[in-house]
Amino acid sequence: DDKEAARLIRLVLEKGYHPFDMIIIVLLHTGMRRGECCALFWDDIDFENNTISISHSIKYLTGRGIFDDTPKNESSVRVIKVGQTVMDMLREYRVWQEGEADKLGDKWENSGRVFTSEKGGVINPDTVSSWFHKFVISNDLPYVSIHSLRHTHATILISSGVPITTTAKRLGHTTAATTTKVYAHTIASVDAKAAEFMDSILPVMPAGMN
Repeated sequence: DDKEAARLIRLVLEKGYHPFDMIIIVLLHTGMRRGECCALFWDDIDFENNTISISHSIKYLTGRGIFDDTPKNESSVRVIKVGQTVMDMLREYRVWQEGEADKLGDKWENSGRVFTSEKGGVINPDTVSSWFHKFVISNDLPYVSIHSLRHTHATILISSGVPITTTAKRLGHTTAATTTKVYAHTIASVDAKAAEFMDSILPVMPAGMN
């Protein structure tokens, strides 16, 4: 939930390190898939308009290794808005990355990616998942997979009253119906709160109970 997610961010900022801390924050704030996040180029980040463009994904297959792939479906190609705080952190992170490139000199692989391996190459999505798994265990956090951060993002949006259509667009779902089906439980909980809210705002006293 939102409180656990906020605690995760605090711990990541306190005990995590680049690039993994920024990956976790971006995943929580955007709801993008792990492979989409690893595939981001700096050209996909629009600092002027605070947006991130998602148009490709990184995958890993045994025997083939790491490779660039198209997104899951057509709707996965999208542009999403990102908060100012996260954009400012990405700016600072970019400065750090440039410093790492200077240290390595000719040994730096200039992939142009936002999140890279230690030498600047494409980062394996499985490496991100492995790091997160160890981080969760070592910090006594509720066990969640890296993909759960996507669900956390969606659940927080829906619980906060963000329209399903907007949530679906951010997640890259084909239709809002997909989002409604996946998050039916969360939607039902919000609906129950809405009923309680209406009861409190417009109380009805049946005849004979005055």
